[in-house]
Amino acid sequence: MITQIGDSIVPGTTDTGNHGDDVITNVVLPFTFTLYDTAYMSVNVSSNGNAQFTTMDATFINVCLPWHNRNHSVFPYWDDLRTDNLGWAGCTGYPNGLCGIFTSVSGTAPNRVTLR
Repeated sequence: MITQIGDSIVPGTTDTGNHGDDVITNVVLPFTFTLYDTAYMSVNVSSNGNAQFTTMDATFINVCLPWHNRNHSVFPYWDDLRTDNLGWAGCTGYPNGLCGIFTSVSGTAPNRVTLR
């Protein structure tokens, strides 16, 4: 069963420094995140829309899942994307007028959420 929540997306405000084509940036998480019974304190975010917990692969292609070279990954915006600003008007609404990957933390412990 799928239930849609009523909250809106909160834009990130902290710049991770991920601005480019086919780049990976390590982001320290503000709290432990558990994926497949393993706790992580950081994640490698890709300009190609995926988050990798055990790899730093900048490959921009999409393949059928499961992708054994990318175990312990999530693919929320998986595509050949760019996070740099090449003069695109759409980037002006982001902090410092830059496209990129931004984070924020909402709530207080133990009910915090991090947004990307």
